[in-house]
Amino acid sequence: MNFDLILGYHSIYHALNNSKRNQIELFATQEGFQKFQSKYQKRIDFISLKKDELIKKFIGFSNEKGLKNSKLQGEIFLKTNSIEEYGNGYLYKLLEKEKSFKFLALDRVTDIHNAAAILRTSAFYNLDGLIIGQKASFNYTPSFFKISSGAFEYIPIIRTPNLAKTLKTISSKGVVTIGLSEEVENKEIEIKNSWCVVMGSEELGLSHAVERSLDQHIALKSYGEIKSLNVSTAAAIALEKFTYSESN
Repeated sequence: MNFDLILGYHSIYHALNNSKRNQIELFATQEGFQKFQSKYQKRIDFISLKKDELIKKFIGFSNEKGLKNSKLQGEIFLKTNSIEEYGNGYLYKLLEKEKSFKFLALDRVTDIHNAAAILRTSAFYNLDGLIIGQKASFNYTPSFFKISSGAFEYIPIIRTPNLAKTLKTISSKGVVTIGLSEEVENKEIEIKNSWCVVMGSEELGLSHAVERSLDQHIALKSYGEIKSLNVSTAAAIALEKFTYSESN
């Protein structure tokens, strides 16, 4: 069985409430479980271990998954069955429904801290999915789950073999694709019913193929001498901008 190792009270709680997580083992010290239970008042069986035993168990599972240098944070972790990623078939079938859609797409974003923070922001704004290409690959490590704070359980991650081609296809189906770039002059766009904000990596930005596939480009307005932002921060500001414009 493929399995996930989940850290963090929020992430563990939301994973336990996900019906797709049907094989679970909760490991904790007595103190760790009491802290979790006092926060969430959730009744659930757990495997009680001393702290050194808990660390050894966690390292054993991490090695089994091939995760190097993975460290236990806190005194509780969840081992549960993995949830499959979605593909283009799911995305295109979703777009057949008569509703407006909000997506975020990542191009060449590989840092798990940024990816997890962006996923959490996507859940905050109730997006319909996070689209990633093969060049935006990142592993679902215990730290990824902890940083995403439970968002993984709610936002479909849609992996596509060719992000540029997928963006062109969803554009043809009525989803306006908008690339964020500090190198363009445009600071305002007209928000449509369905949209997909596309973010590139901090170092490389958007790839040429993805850039050419987009309907529009926009830059966030800087009010100071620094013109660029961390990609996860930029994603949050962009989603606030588009969501606010959509609701007014």
